[in-house]
Amino acid sequence: MNSNTYRTLEFETIRALVLSHAGSASGRAQIEALAPHTSHAAVKAALGRTSEAVQILQSIGRQPYHELQDIAEHLAASRVRGLHLEARQLAEVASFIEGANEIGRRVSQATGAPELSRLAVDVPDATPVAAAIRRAVLPTGEVADDASPKLSEVRRGLARLKSQLQSVMESYLKGKDAERILQDKVVTMRNDRYVLLLKAEHRGQVPGIIHGTSGSGASFFVEPMPAVEVNNDIVRLAEDERAEVVRILTDLTARVGARADVLERGVEILGLLDAAQAMALTAAERRLLWRAALFLWMMCLSAMESITPAARCNTPLAESLSPASIAFLTLFTALRNSERRLALC
Repeated sequence: MNSNTYRTLEFETIRALVLSHAGSASGRAQIEALAPHTSHAAVKAALGRTSEAVQILQSIGRQPYHELQDIAEHLAASRVRGLHLEARQLAEVASFIEGANEIGRRVSQATGAPELSRLAVDVPDATPVAAAIRRAVLPTGEVADDASPKLSEVRRGLARLKSQLQSVMESYLKGKDAERILQDKVVTMRNDRYVLLLKAEHRGQVPGIIHGTSGSGASFFVEPMPAVEVNNDIVRLAEDERAEVVRILTDLTARVGARADVLERGVEILGLLDAAQAMALTAAERRLLWRAALFLWMMCLSAMESITPAARCNTPLAESLSPASIAFLTLFTALRNSERRLALC
């Protein structure tokens, strides 16, 4: 079919209607790839899938495909040697696996939809991958303290050092000269080091390392000498922490990469099921419109019956129609035109 045929059939209008009911990225991709069928067998098969999707809607309800994360890029990245997914991305992979398993389980048990149920049975079960991610990654998207024994130990050490550093800094903030020599009674960060904001004229009264000046030049960022060693230890442990986090993320990414092909098949299956549901929802929506038209038609008949035969003969048709009748005729015409386009497709 050429582009003129598509425009005549208003195929893109129909596609947009179906797309509005798709929930997942893979489902939208399936619908975007649709084209009118040209063989009787293909049309029959497509109608059969839509009928099954309608049956699923009626038996188990609408499935939450919109909650499925788009993990296509994550799966591609998991195959690249030397790269690792971030914790948030791994959490999205786990969320997809869990959601896909639940939808697949429900659809596979639906009655009256043999083809779609068989398709749902093939949704791969990657629960061990999701479970490993959930053990290591918090809902906030951060790596958990107990993701590994080493990470737990390093973070406990960091907490102790930061508490020790806080005591050192507070001794300056609460000192008798604090108001006189400090620009602000706060601890801030400069070059990844904890520092005090010292007034320029008093910089020599707190021995330490200067890490810069304020924009106005009125104050200096000073790391007091008693805090230098503690800061050094904090920086060292922070590097150890990052290295261990990267190791954990790399390990989890490798697990995802090992199952990437299987998970991609799951994405494809969920996309097919989502597209089928979108078509079923479009069909259900049209049935509701026809019911509305029938209701308006009944109102139209009721209004016409209230007009006497003599009045009916002497009154122009447009003037004899009630607002409900006019609404019916407008809706009816729109539905008929739309049904003709759908039939042609």
